Amino acid sequence: MAESSLSVGKTELDAAIGVFLGFGRTSTDWSTEQQYKIDDARNAGTARFYSERDWNFLSPTTTLTCTADDYAYDLPDDFGTMREDFYFAADKGYAPLTQRPPGYVLSRITASDSSGVPTYYAIRPKSQTGSAGTRWELLLYPPPQDTYVLSYRYTVLRDALTSTYPYPAGGAACREAITAACLAAAERLFNDVIGTQEAYYQQQLMLAVRFDGRTQTKHYGQMRDTSDGPSGVCPADDFPYLNGVTTET
Repeated sequence: MAESSLSVGKTELDAAIGVFLGFGRTSTDWSTEQQYKIDDARNAGTARFYSERDWNFLSPTTTLTCTADDYAYDLPDDFGTMREDFYFAADKGYAPLTQRPPGYVLSRITASDSSGVPTYYAIRPKSQTGSAGTRWELLLYPPPQDTYVLSYRYTVLRDALTSTYPYPAGGAACREAITAACLAAAERLFNDVIGTQEAYYQQQLMLAVRFDGRTQTKHYGQMRDTSDGPSGVCPADDFPYLNGVTTET
C-alpha cells in the first residue's frame, strides 16, 4: 500500500525541528549535540500527541488464545488501555466478557476450583523491577474449560520513530498536529517558553481529534437494559429503522 505523499515522516519532522532551533534543515550539517536535541523534541512531541486521547488509529483489534485451566495471560508489550471488551467468535454463541476489578476476579477464582466459559475479566499491572517498563496481564473467571480465541481492541503504546519505521501513527490527516507537537516540544525544552508553537499545536490538535471522531462508530444500536437477563428482550437491532421508526409491520 503506497504511503500518502502528504504524510510526515522522521526526516521531515527532524528538518522542521532543525529549522526552528536554528540548526538548518540539512542533517549532515548538524552536530552530535544538535541531533540529540532534535531527537528529544521529536520523541517528546510524538509521545505527547499519542497520549492526548484514545485515538482510533492507535486501537487495533487483535486476538488472544486462552487454554484450559489457565486464568492469567500476558498482554502485549505495547498494551496501553482497553478499548473494547473481550468477545468470542460469533459462531460460539457466548456473551462478551464483563470487566471487573482484579480483586473481584481473584476472589472468585480462589473461592471455586471449577472451570468453564469465561464471563469476567480483569486487567492488572505485573510487578515491575525497573529492568523493563510496566507490563499488564489479563485475569479470567472462571478459568477456561477449553481452548478459546478471544478478540479485543486496545490502545497501542507506540515506539519512537526510526529510519526503519519513520512514519508516526495518524497518517497525512494528522501531519500538522504531529509536526506542531514536535515544534512545541522544542520550544518548551530548548527555548524555555510555552508560546506560539504551543498555541498552534492546540489548534491543530482539535482538528486531529475531529478527524479521529469521523473514523469511529457513530451508532451503537438500541439502548436497552439487559442486566436482568435476556428474557423479554426484543431483537430490535434486527429491524430496519428510518428516523427512529421501524419499517417492520
